[in-house]
Amino acid sequence: MTVKDQAKVIKAGFTIIRCDDYPQIRIKIKTGSHEFKTHETYLTKAARERTFNKMLEDPFTISD
Repeated sequence: MTVKDQAKVIKAGFTIIRCDDYPQIRIKIKTGSHEFKTHETYLTKAARERTFNKMLEDPFTISD
């Protein structure tokens, strides 16, 4: 998905999330700006995955 595509999806009311492992285990979120920002950091990947999957239950949240 290009930056233009992401902007269209966000304008339609969606939130885009992604997982990241470096420099910290975290979930990044993109809601309106041109860059992803840290939503929350985690001690383990398992904890991050549980939260990530819970966030994806929202019909207006998608994974990048």
